[in-house]
Amino acid sequence: MSGGDAVADRITWQQADLTRWTPPAASFDLVSAQFMHLRPEPMARLFGALADAVAPGGHLLVVGHHPSDVDDHVPRPSDREMFYTAEDLVALLPDSGWSVVVGDARLNSQTIEGKVYEVRDTVLRVRRDPS
Repeated sequence: MSGGDAVADRITWQQADLTRWTPPAASFDLVSAQFMHLRPEPMARLFGALADAVAPGGHLLVVGHHPSDVDDHVPRPSDREMFYTAEDLVALLPDSGWSVVVGDARLNSQTIEGKVYEVRDTVLRVRRDPS
């Protein structure tokens, strides 16, 4: 068995409705959430649960639409409160014990209904301090 196969055998994928399921605390080396846009209260609950699920030394990776897309007239829902910056997400982290590895807005091009837009994606990767 090659090294890659050994690692692949240890990967567990979990797909769930996170508004109904709570992941087990401190259980995952990587928790990743992509383009999850909720109202502030459920987003704060969800982000707290995701952060709680990260094991010591593990990472939380969140990517989503940046709120500046609303200002730039990108065809997205106009409800700005459903989008977030890396700083918004960091403010939701429980207490201390986290290091920001990446926290920024990445510019890229996206074609929506045949038109090219410059959009920003919020990217946050934080590492939970080892215990």
